[in-house]
Amino acid sequence: MTDLYRRDRFGRPYIKQFDGKEVPYTRCTTYVGCLEDSHNLTQWKLRQVTIGLTQRSDLIALASNRVDDKSALNQIVTDAMDAANSQRAANLGTALHEATELWHSGIPLERIHPDHQADLRAYIKAIDGITTHQVEQPLVLDSLQIAGTCDRIIELPNGEKQIADLKTGDIEWSAGKIAMQIAVYARSEE
Repeated sequence: MTDLYRRDRFGRPYIKQFDGKEVPYTRCTTYVGCLEDSHNLTQWKLRQVTIGLTQRSDLIALASNRVDDKSALNQIVTDAMDAANSQRAANLGTALHEATELWHSGIPLERIHPDHQADLRAYIKAIDGITTHQVEQPLVLDSLQIAGTCDRIIELPNGEKQIADLKTGDIEWSAGKIAMQIAVYARSEE
């Protein structure tokens, strides 16, 4: 919920070196992003813009007047995505992720918004018997200058420690990226 790193203007986390100098490292999600097949995501975004334009004829009118203005067209695309409620699933995923963080920090289940309590109960049931050692743990892989924050460091009932990453949506198209991200974190240090 709060950013654990000071970041540069590109969003890269600064990591303090042994000499005291801060160096911007590549974000883990950026580093592993090369594995993601973005075709389906791009197609979804285009569909969302189309849906949004059907909801906002004012945006069509603006676009027809500003075909040579990239900045204005970018804003029209953003407004069309908003009109199509494109962020709804992402916002819900973020809210559920934050609800698990709050629960781990000791906030009672009853304080979590009622709409999220069933999902949080399912999460609590799923991790029964698993020890959570760290929540939102910053990790650094110095050899590749990668830094990021893993969702959880857990211990299974057999004593094996693992990196755990929470997902609320369909991961069919991003399984490779998720696996690579977990592999980077598993080789990183706190």
